[in-house]
Amino acid sequence: MNKFTTTLLSSFLNKHGEDTVNTILSGFVCPQNPDIEKFIKNKSIIFNKQKISSTHLVFRNNASNPIFAGYFTLANKCTNVPIDNISKTLKKVILRFGIEDRQGESIQIALPLIAQFGRNFAYNREESITGDELMLMTIDKIRQAQEILGGNLVFLECEDNVKLTKFYENNEFRIYNEILSNEIEQDTGKRKKYVQMIRRLK
Repeated sequence: MNKFTTTLLSSFLNKHGEDTVNTILSGFVCPQNPDIEKFIKNKSIIFNKQKISSTHLVFRNNASNPIFAGYFTLANKCTNVPIDNISKTLKKVILRFGIEDRQGESIQIALPLIAQFGRNFAYNREESITGDELMLMTIDKIRQAQEILGGNLVFLECEDNVKLTKFYENNEFRIYNEILSNEIEQDTGKRKKYVQMIRRLK
């Protein structure tokens, strides 16, 4: 028996209703990244209804009471990949699906985006799920979609945080760009910096 079950938020809403789902989502805790917690509680249902993204809830199977272990949200998004920041091999792969600009400086490509990703810290890892386990489930879902649509690349955007980028690098993602958000950090008064990371699925 699999330890985990993945359920589309849309299907979960249809089965249990919005009030029950909101109660379950309210139990999600992520002190390391408040934005992950705010999204699942305040935006995930709205984004789902508007078809902006697709959120997948992950439960740890438990005979008496399944545990809401984590979630990931997928979307489609265009990104510009600077050619100087990637290997020649990766450039060849990206050019199969993207368009190089006239200056030959970057490639514009539409890819699956891991828009949100987080485990529920309301439980310990033994009760809940590890980041690596959650990533395996996320990549598996993207592979399923690409079996239908084609493609073998995925990307994400995350805060420029050494611990965070190291986790993604350990899961085969590579940094290809840096961007600034519109959000102003209170302690520095500057716009928050994010890194964009890409992975080739073999």
